[in-house]
Amino acid sequence: MAISQHQFYLDRKQSKAKIPSARSLDDIAMDLTDTGVPKVSKLTALEAKNQLIMASNGSLISSGSQDSEVSEEQKKEKILDLRKKEKLLQEKLLQKVDELKKICLREAELTGKMPKEYPLNTGEKPPQVRRRVGTTFRLDDNLLPNEEDPTLQNLESNFLIQQKFVEAAKKLAGEPDLCKNVKKKRKQEYAEAVKKLQEIENSINEYRIKCGK
Repeated sequence: MAISQHQFYLDRKQSKAKIPSARSLDDIAMDLTDTGVPKVSKLTALEAKNQLIMASNGSLISSGSQDSEVSEEQKKEKILDLRKKEKLLQEKLLQKVDELKKICLREAELTGKMPKEYPLNTGEKPPQVRRRVGTTFRLDDNLLPNEEDPTLQNLESNFLIQQKFVEAAKKLAGEPDLCKNVKKKRKQEYAEAVKKLQEIENSINEYRIKCGK
């Protein structure tokens, strides 16, 4: 029985050794503090990272808005520049149109017919122009024939008038800064005027031969 009691004592002692000793409140608090520090540090790091990301996104948005503002300013400057160029071109165009009108009017005064190149606005009619032979060509009385034959006198008078007309047509055809169509038309009119002058001269010669003068 003594042996049984001793064995019971040994077994009880071993079971007590296996049971962990009770921990004090201070020990538990220390453990909680030690394990909590890494978690707090990790949370702090995450918060800092989130702040950096937010700051980065804010700078990107700010940068994007600045680029947008610069782009709008460049657009406004380009539009203003284009409008200035457009205004200058319109002024030059009006000036050229006015010059073309004056040239066409001068031609109409010589030919009695308004050229088709005369610029017209929508619904506008070309001005009526009469041929001003007497005003444009002032013939010297000394150049007019003083013969008694009225037919010959008429032919010679027509020759002098046509001669002046040829000179004017030649001058118009040689004017600078003419557009291609107008220049071509002037040359044709000059050639026709020369041809008509030659016809009048031939008529005078034929009449003289016929009359023996």
